[in-house]
Amino acid sequence: MDAGIAILNLRNRELEQTASKLLTWTMALAVAVVPLLIDLSNLDDTYYAGKARALFILAPVIVAGLLLSRGIPILRRTRLLTPLMAFVMAVGLATAVSVNPLWSVVGAPRRHEGLLSLVAYAVMCAGTLVVVVRGGLRVWLAAVLAGGTLAGLYGIAQYFGIELIVRDSVRVDWWRPFSTSGNPNFLGAYMVLIAPLAAAALLTVRRRTVAVLSLAALTVTVITALCTYSRAAWLGLAVAAALFGVWVLCWSYWQACFLLLIVPWRPHERTGRPRSERRLRSNLRIRKVGSGGDCTSGATRFSCWRSVRS
Repeated sequence: MDAGIAILNLRNRELEQTASKLLTWTMALAVAVVPLLIDLSNLDDTYYAGKARALFILAPVIVAGLLLSRGIPILRRTRLLTPLMAFVMAVGLATAVSVNPLWSVVGAPRRHEGLLSLVAYAVMCAGTLVVVVRGGLRVWLAAVLAGGTLAGLYGIAQYFGIELIVRDSVRVDWWRPFSTSGNPNFLGAYMVLIAPLAAAALLTVRRRTVAVLSLAALTVTVITALCTYSRAAWLGLAVAAALFGVWVLCWSYWQACFLLLIVPWRPHERTGRPRSERRLRSNLRIRKVGSGGDCTSGATRFSCWRSVRS
């Protein structure tokens, strides 16, 4: 009896791990490939039909991954399940009382903003949270930056007159780039969403290769957003840059406060300073001041602070 229960638990664990991997790579596929999809066979609906069909196909797979990998408790623990359910219920109610329920389900022609696509957005949100919580942030972030960088490069090429496909009659005279999004404002918003992720990766990664790739992705997204001439995108970049600047300044300030107000008062052990304290002092370049005096007393804190600033 105990052996049967153990085998059953082992199989359930293997199923959960397999479903978790399926969810991770499905989400990576969704955030990297779906924004790049275009339908070359449909000149009237080149940019949105393929993306909508891909979301309709991937959404059930993501839901299956959430259920089999036991992702629902994670959504409940992070308090995201209730808002998502409220959103889905509101979308369903709006569809039920709409003037044209058919269009509200699948979306109007060449727009696809219906019940199915909105529910797919909620599913994508839930899948992203579960993947990130379970340690799949690197895969998800790499997929997002890869897809966004490719879309940005295509947009930059369009800005300089290089087009890869035949444009429809609506966009044939557009000089503002739109890449695979079909609209310059959409492309600008897409780049503004990705730029902070690239900046965060640049500031946190340790490997030089990854840092260079993150810097390249950040450069492409910023240049593409500027090329779209979208005022909302420009404003979003300005706000993002301001928030990042404030965050960096505040973080540096609190690190300095911690070092100067807390670390100096810790008693020194005869066996040597703790490793974490030595590393903290080394990282912030605290030097000895005066004739052999260290920054361990209140009288020398200000001098120590001036030596650090210099």
